[in-house]
Amino acid sequence: MPMKVKFVKGGYARVDDLTFHPLNEEIYPRDNHQEDIELLKEKMQEWFDDYGYGNHTPVIVCPKTGVIYSGNFRVLVAKLLGFEFVLAVECKERIYKKNTNKYDELQFLMSYNQDGKRNESNPRTALRLWNAKNDAYTDAFGKEHSAKDRNQFAREVGIDKDVFKKIVEIGAVRPDLIEQIISGDISVRKAYTLIKAPKPKEIADPNRHTFYGDLIKYPSIVDHTIERSISITRAHIAVGGNVIDDPVAGWEPQFKTTIWSNAIMSALTEAFNLTGDKKLQCAAAGAVSNKTYADVLFQYLTDLANKKLNGNKRYFDTQIEIKAAEFNGNAGDTKIYSGIGSINLPSQEFVVACHTGNFSKFLIMMVTIEGKDWSTTTKGATLSLSQLYKLNPTYLLGEMFEGKRKVEIQWGDA
Repeated sequence: MPMKVKFVKGGYARVDDLTFHPLNEEIYPRDNHQEDIELLKEKMQEWFDDYGYGNHTPVIVCPKTGVIYSGNFRVLVAKLLGFEFVLAVECKERIYKKNTNKYDELQFLMSYNQDGKRNESNPRTALRLWNAKNDAYTDAFGKEHSAKDRNQFAREVGIDKDVFKKIVEIGAVRPDLIEQIISGDISVRKAYTLIKAPKPKEIADPNRHTFYGDLIKYPSIVDHTIERSISITRAHIAVGGNVIDDPVAGWEPQFKTTIWSNAIMSALTEAFNLTGDKKLQCAAAGAVSNKTYADVLFQYLTDLANKKLNGNKRYFDTQIEIKAAEFNGNAGDTKIYSGIGSINLPSQEFVVACHTGNFSKFLIMMVTIEGKDWSTTTKGATLSLSQLYKLNPTYLLGEMFEGKRKVEIQWGDA
């Protein structure tokens, strides 16, 4: 068979004699590597201006077919820049054949491209390579690669094996999260937690009732909630001669916060019911009529919303959740906590409250929190006051503001 590629003196090949490898676009799609291509254009133009040719690293080609085994992007850029020749060498190990086993061909192609010319530890690139390799292996042998094979692949592309295992699972369930990992919007750990967290059975109501307008229409809701919740909590603290704060026999500090959180739940429930508005009648978590996990359940609004579905599926309950925390020195270190399932929940309203340790200064707000707003830990989900500030809360008592270097709190008195 006559040679298609004619190498000229100095080891150059004519660009028009070369053919992109058919599998290269599958494992290294151009759309995913535009930044690499633009950077390569700059470097190859500079090299051409200085030395008269564009690539200092030779492309590796099949001498009989012109198919490129290594350097597909370099040849692409050479074409874009109008270069006639590229530095090239013959592939000594292989002659390209269309009917070659795909898995075997992929293995050979990857072996030429895992040499540091591109960042294959990029989660998107690594995952695409692995999926292509695994699919071809399954077609060839009727089974998938083993975990041992996956771990070996992870080492080859420079990713921790446990991290790569998570990336593979994330890509299979939520490929959109891979892009968020690359952009830095989400960590691998959080993305993995997201796909493993319990999935709610209900669906989000696009026209759900929010409660901000109710606070304006009925100012008594805010007044009653503040006065009643704080008075209930102070009464509990005073029990037994304030034994809670006794320096010797005192209780663990979180009990004040727990008491206040429950007091807010009860006071808020009372406040809505006292408006006399039929739609706003509700029940706290401890009520006999509240069969859900909602802190404050609005059954009438829930039933009204679900009538629109005609029995097909079910909207999330219309509810308000309560979270409270003791101030921990600054807004960034003061956090509220929730179960890991919260990261899969749609937007809903929360009443979030914070107090100083002696229970004399207060911050209370209503804020809408969506699942993606939560940060994840090994134990669950968290949100700091600094993060809550960015969600534009409506303040019921006190407020937060942007200081010179951090979020500050203007405490409220009651």
